[in-house]
Amino acid sequence: METIKKYVNRKLYSTKTSSYVKLDYIADLVKTGAKFEVIDNATKKDITTKTLHSALSTVDFDAETMINLLRGQ
Repeated sequence: METIKKYVNRKLYSTKTSSYVKLDYIADLVKTGAKFEVIDNATKKDITTKTLHSALSTVDFDAETMINLLRGQ
């Protein structure tokens, strides 16, 4: 499982790639079905759901992909 850290400056850092990533990267993880978690680096709380909401509202998905995501496929 990949861990992504969110820093106070709102930057996202992937511990797998050892680099900063954008919401597009998280959207790609969702599209490929990869398992990941997003952790607030300051509080160590799991903020995966909140970050997913941001990624899904920011990135354009085609209708079929969005339906599959909502159905959990």
